Amino acid sequence: MDLSTPVSGISGLIGSSASELIQLRQANQELSGKLQHLQAMIEEREDRLRSLEKQNALLVRFFQ
Repeated sequence: MDLSTPVSGISGLIGSSASELIQLRQANQELSGKLQHLQAMIEEREDRLRSLEKQNALLVRFFQ
């Protein structure tokens, strides 16, 4: 940092950084929520796939 930077300039930078940090935290929380939702969807699809694979195996045995 340049020592000739006025204190008001420094305080403006700190305020700006704090505001950006708050926005980044909010965006992070939003993305975390979306990620949790997607993970839940993936788990549901994996459960459904396992169920279909079991059904398929039973049908294959039945028709052999």
